[in-house]
Amino acid sequence: MFLWRRRGYESVPAAEGGGSPQQPGCGDLISDACQNRQHRGWLLRAVLAVLVTATVVAIPVILRERVEAAAAEHQAQYVLHHRQGPRDFLGHYHFYAGPDANGSLGFQNYVGEDAARSFGLVGAAGDGGDALDILPRWLAPDEASTEEFAAKPVSVRLEGKRRFDKGLFVFDVEHMPAGCGMWPAIWLTNEETWPDDGEIDVIEGVNTQSTAKTALHTTGNCSMETVLGSSMTGGWDVAEGVPDRKTGLPDPTKRDAKDCYVYAPKQWANQGCVAVDKGGDNFGAPLNKKGGGLFVLEWDPDGTAAPLAGPAGKARMPGGYLRSWAFVGREHAPHDLRRSLEAAGGGGHAAGPLVPDLWPKPYAYFRLDGAAGAAALRGGEAESTCASDHFKN
Repeated sequence: MFLWRRRGYESVPAAEGGGSPQQPGCGDLISDACQNRQHRGWLLRAVLAVLVTATVVAIPVILRERVEAAAAEHQAQYVLHHRQGPRDFLGHYHFYAGPDANGSLGFQNYVGEDAARSFGLVGAAGDGGDALDILPRWLAPDEASTEEFAAKPVSVRLEGKRRFDKGLFVFDVEHMPAGCGMWPAIWLTNEETWPDDGEIDVIEGVNTQSTAKTALHTTGNCSMETVLGSSMTGGWDVAEGVPDRKTGLPDPTKRDAKDCYVYAPKQWANQGCVAVDKGGDNFGAPLNKKGGGLFVLEWDPDGTAAPLAGPAGKARMPGGYLRSWAFVGREHAPHDLRRSLEAAGGGGHAAGPLVPDLWPKPYAYFRLDGAAGAAALRGGEAESTCASDHFKN
């Protein structure tokens, strides 16, 4: 695992998670047609630091924290701090055993490490064992030691042993679960305090979803209404047909899902604010056919945010942000990222810092009111959008 961090900061000791995405296709997930007994699971290349958990499983990442930029433009730079590769990856996680969390209620049984290894759910893959294979599956009748194991597929949910509160995280995915009944996800959250300490869904999807999405789930007073469309290449998920709270009738109005509050009145329960990559074919089966890709999340709670729209004459405060990218195939990733992955993947040091400000525009951008923004709020100088402390350990 590689961890990139800002000089002068200490990384904090991982978190767990639970959300509930909109579900494309497949109908009844419990039906035989949707139990999907043949699809492969995660295939993870040797990379890099880990953030947190996944609904089905977590996957490796690179984490970098910001360092002061030497460039005159004061662009954010990230330097390598920590690595997790296939051979030591599982040692950085706890195996959760038991039913799914109430926030997702997936149709599977999560098993502990001994059972996962016994059932062949985790193991080395690739040439020379340079990848990690995590494979949810149904057990044969003679394998199922209990009626509970026979009734549902068994899967793996990994919960990180360390916690992080900022950084640049890179996930190198060669293959992910895809098809009916599949729910691949990487979440950053603390399930014990959810939703008080927030949830960041780096990537998440269900069934036949083929487009990358990033979502936030919070308590009240966290909205992305002020984020300019020019800050990102993607769009927003839609809330449509949500029952009216008074009449109970479906509301046909289409609304962008920009309210991160899990109980937002005009959105589906726990829909959150969801950014969607307009490019498509970068998640699930289409991603697998193309040989995988890189998913990157930048979390800077106190950085300088992009210009925002707002009421006429109303000042906007400096603050932090969350941004995410999806690069299908390493050859389409920025040069500095490719070079660092190649160097770090060989066991050496990353080749120079990463500078996301020089990358293509992210598909997802979420505005956060950082420390400077909080001070402006207290002074009555600006209007809040979403406080950075919605997301904490």
